[in-house]
Amino acid sequence: MSKSIYTIGIGLSVIFFLVCGYYFIEAEKATVIMYGNYTYLEQASRDYGFELGPGRDELSTQVGLLSLLFLGYFIFMNITGLRKVKTKSMKTSSIIALSLTGIILLWNFAMLSSPGAMSFDEIGMAWLGYCVVMFIIAIIGFGQSSKYNKIKGSEQAPFNIEDTSELLDS
Repeated sequence: MSKSIYTIGIGLSVIFFLVCGYYFIEAEKATVIMYGNYTYLEQASRDYGFELGPGRDELSTQVGLLSLLFLGYFIFMNITGLRKVKTKSMKTSSIIALSLTGIILLWNFAMLSSPGAMSFDEIGMAWLGYCVVMFIIAIIGFGQSSKYNKIKGSEQAPFNIEDTSELLDS
């Protein structure tokens, strides 16, 4: 069961990276349009019928609400890994991941509470780095859960001193 949770975590971390990258680029474009002298873009949008898109406040709110879903799954994944897989490296990586998720979650609520003061183009690089860390931790978790299931599933027979062929095969 934990292998499937980590497999989904690998896929969601890649999807979250792509979503964050898209919103990061769009928020930067909105910031450039907002602070730059881009009246020709406004004229071109009226002449040719394209829209400039949402502002950086709307984009920050959208990505903040969307990232709550991903962060919720990563919290579930790491708590499950902490409870199911009993290796030291998995416990350590789960605690590190939960700490980072808590920091990103607090940062996310700060961005959602005042999107005008803090926008996603300012903090998007931290989200992208978080996605990479979650990808690595999900891969570690997948490997550790496979290893733990093999150890847990194999029952060792007692060693027979009479049979020395096991010693000579290795």
